[in-house]
Amino acid sequence: MDKYLENGQEIFTTFCSTSEKRPVMLPRAPEQTYIDLYPDTDRTPFTADIQRQSNYEAEVMVYRALERLEEELIVLHNFEYTHHQYRLCDNKHIRKGCSKCKGKNAGNKEGECDFLVVCSNFFVIIEVKDMHHLGLVDVEIQAYDPESSASKQLGALNGTFHKSLAQRKRMSELIKCIDKNAEVLHFTAYPNFSKEYKKEFQLSEEELNSIIFKEDLIDVSTKENSEFSFPVADVWEVESSSQVSPSRSEYVHKKKSYISIEKSAMVYGDEDDLMIDDIFEADVREGDFPRAGSDEISEDESSCEEFTPTSDDSISDEDEPDLKINSVSQSFNAWWRSHVASATRKDDHEKERTDNHIKARNMLLAMWCTDKDKFVRDKCSLARCVVDIDKKLKSGQFSFRKTNPSVLPAPNVIKDYVGVMNLTVQQHQLSTSSENLLWINGPAGSGKTVLICGKIIEIAKYDTQERILLFLFGGNKSEGTMHEDALRKSDVEYSLINEVSEETHPPPELASMLTDSGLSKVVIIQITGHTTLTWLTESLQLLQDFHVFIDDIQVVMECDVGVQQYDAMIKLMIQIAVNRKVHVACDIAQFWFANDDRDIFHLAGCLKQQLKSSQLGSLSKNLRNPCDLSRILSILRSRFIEYFSGPGLTTRSLDAIDIILPKQIAGHYIHGPKTKVHVLKDGDFNQIRDILFQELGELCSTDALGNSDISIVCDNLDPDFITKISEQVNKRCDKTNKIWEAGDCLSAEWPVVIILQERRSAMNKKPDNLVSLYLQISRARVCCSVILFPEQGKKLTSRGMFGILEGLADCAHIYIH
Repeated sequence: MDKYLENGQEIFTTFCSTSEKRPVMLPRAPEQTYIDLYPDTDRTPFTADIQRQSNYEAEVMVYRALERLEEELIVLHNFEYTHHQYRLCDNKHIRKGCSKCKGKNAGNKEGECDFLVVCSNFFVIIEVKDMHHLGLVDVEIQAYDPESSASKQLGALNGTFHKSLAQRKRMSELIKCIDKNAEVLHFTAYPNFSKEYKKEFQLSEEELNSIIFKEDLIDVSTKENSEFSFPVADVWEVESSSQVSPSRSEYVHKKKSYISIEKSAMVYGDEDDLMIDDIFEADVREGDFPRAGSDEISEDESSCEEFTPTSDDSISDEDEPDLKINSVSQSFNAWWRSHVASATRKDDHEKERTDNHIKARNMLLAMWCTDKDKFVRDKCSLARCVVDIDKKLKSGQFSFRKTNPSVLPAPNVIKDYVGVMNLTVQQHQLSTSSENLLWINGPAGSGKTVLICGKIIEIAKYDTQERILLFLFGGNKSEGTMHEDALRKSDVEYSLINEVSEETHPPPELASMLTDSGLSKVVIIQITGHTTLTWLTESLQLLQDFHVFIDDIQVVMECDVGVQQYDAMIKLMIQIAVNRKVHVACDIAQFWFANDDRDIFHLAGCLKQQLKSSQLGSLSKNLRNPCDLSRILSILRSRFIEYFSGPGLTTRSLDAIDIILPKQIAGHYIHGPKTKVHVLKDGDFNQIRDILFQELGELCSTDALGNSDISIVCDNLDPDFITKISEQVNKRCDKTNKIWEAGDCLSAEWPVVIILQERRSAMNKKPDNLVSLYLQISRARVCCSVILFPEQGKKLTSRGMFGILEGLADCAHIYIH
């Protein structure tokens, strides 16, 4: 037991000791279990799987609710313990004659609970039960299970409660074996069951008080447009300390408030995808929550600064940032205060009890981090969480079911060499297309590069005489790209021509270089300098004997664009595709701010007029990111799609939007760490640096992340500012890449990205800040933190950027400094 206690203290000191008044979640993201996204039509064959997935998502709802508490807590998700660990805790346990103690039996699971919350002087146990198909109206109950009577199904509620009660009591007994005087509160959460039907449980009032209902977890004032209920948003207001520790900034919790999105995201489905709509209008109102036992809030406590979007996109020194807050009396914070904080004893200064509580805390932390008698310290780290999720995402492990029609096994060439196990229906159709010319539009993370890699290797391995060109725009990542990794794995030789630009490589010179017999059959042309669409077209005119692949073509559309240029390029591609393959990957959203609106519609018109529908591919499901991060990208993308789809557009123009800007939606239920958004009212360098160090300190606490797994991305910041930040970062952390300009890393991606986003008033086009933010966030695969600040000498106000935050408030942690 002593070793367990020592390990537990190490975990607490390293990962749980913080001055921030908010929970430490272990693991750092919800456990990954039922992750499949099923089609919305003909769901009958998957009823059992969908039910299990619903059970899992119910746990995620509770995880996110606990994550929003304004308490110093340690939350252990999915706590399990073995018989061996149980007998370590229970000094009265007699091994002789105990069948569970014999041989390997001691390593078997003895008990579990969904959530174990370690508080300052007590413990909270929460079991989660999902009964989303019950507790609404009889018609819905009968529709779910026509063979069963409503009364029979509702009667099952009583059974689920008593089963959870037994689990809760068993876990409580374990804690009391360590500390016999421990105060343990335990509850059962029904995240999808309304309090309106609580009488159906047929329980006593005391038993009903131990149930957490749907209204206790989410904002009941939010309009619910679907079976998916999004949690109330959270906003912390914090102030930075002037002293920064080597590992993280010291933060003082000031106050936490909540945003209620009046018009929440509405999710609905068709045969292939879930679509997100109605995410743009928000009504947020002012208020805060009283302390337990208080009927009113003092004037000082209830005051909070507001921000609201306005049509004026300027920044004014006179304007102060505002945040309208909604008081939701039945939020989880309010529930916690009334059912937990007010019910606990206040004798935490009693030394003996404090020492025993620490002993129990350390023992439970160590048990949670021990797997088959092996202490796994990294299980608590954010870095390990990122690495594990990234591995799943990179390998396409977004399905656990062979029967899901939305997911198909990847062709062998993609599975074996790109390392992606599954494709969506959209991806699979494009990967097996017989068309020589394919123009693939899709958002970040939708799998465009995966398809290009697969086709290049397929040609290179099976058409041995063919030569292949890959034009790669958007900068160069120091450790290589997915293309190079796949080629190396497939044993296909390739040549890399780096630092290519219009100035250094005019089309005739580039063509002469590429016809050199000394080059490999596959040549990657890394474009890192200024190029135009005219340069690309003239180069292709001289290279018609090659198969041509172009990734991130949108980069060359920032200059010299128009109907004639688009028309010439597409006609040339059609000509080359008579005998060769021409595959193009494009996401115009990533470079919209560099184009005139009319040019975008010109491109769409040329594509639609000159290409067959089978040559225009569209991908919408985001597979590269956790679903939480994917939803943020979906909201940002939908915002500027809406801007360009406003009143006055013709049907033809709206069709163009659909062609070049397909919607972005989540393709799975893999959850990740919640994105953090730090909003600074002033652009103070020291404060920006301190927040950056705080984020890096949490990521670099273990060796799980390797060098260059963390990148800092910015958009056109002052060079002197970047130099100063780089010098400071290099002194503190050796795991970061250099600071990248957003426009120089369109083909790059990292497990973790920290964004330095200056809100610039010089950007007069309304969506420019949106596009810039979208581009930078899309470089992150798993974990992202954003630091928003105004231009030097300005103040960040309610205008412009704050309108973005309303859309992100329920899927990101927002900290206002």
